[in-house]
Amino acid sequence: MVEDLQRIIHTSAARKVDIQGQGGYDLQDGESGQQMYKGKAISRFLSLVDEFGQLLLVTDEEVEKLFGEEVVAALAELGHFDREGGICSSCGGDCCRDMGCELYTTLFKRCPIYDLRPIICRLHFCHRFDAGGKSLVIELRDLFFGCFRAVDFWDSGNLRSLDVPPLAGAPPELMSALLPIMTAVQQGSLDPERAAELIRCQARDYHSKYLRHKSLITPSALQGD
Repeated sequence: MVEDLQRIIHTSAARKVDIQGQGGYDLQDGESGQQMYKGKAISRFLSLVDEFGQLLLVTDEEVEKLFGEEVVAALAELGHFDREGGICSSCGGDCCRDMGCELYTTLFKRCPIYDLRPIICRLHFCHRFDAGGKSLVIELRDLFFGCFRAVDFWDSGNLRSLDVPPLAGAPPELMSALLPIMTAVQQGSLDPERAAELIRCQARDYHSKYLRHKSLITPSALQGD
């Protein structure tokens, strides 16, 4: 079953791309530079997706295990471009709002679950990143959809958790803990910093509860910001 799905998706997504350039990756079909194989990353993800207790909230280490070093390197380069230009910090949360993120509010200084943010949040980069590597942004988007569309063939809870809104696949007990916090902070009865801390605690508890690969629990995941 896994091999059949990998073959279907790999056929349409296995174009080799090179990640090159300075100040952002420029993907070309040349032979130099660091390489990211989209098909390889999708196949890797599909071979591991059901080894995890959950994939709703993931750490940096889990992303590397799921997708490989090339994808992590690409994400790191776009992250550097973001920090240099202050792209995400200055956009006003357009992407979070457009995705319908259940934990988005302008009252938070940053995403309260940034260190455990969902896969879609990690692989999505808006048009503001085009100057840092438009082709790379598209490739990462295709990588996400290549993984997610396997749900059409494969009844996997972890695949379904890639859908939007980002926490659409969250179990009721998690949402019943998070939503009252969001309501309180939006109504002004709870300090935003305290609310963010409470949300991080709930996210870490959920992540730890369902984590099968105990070796992947890191200080950053356990301690938060």
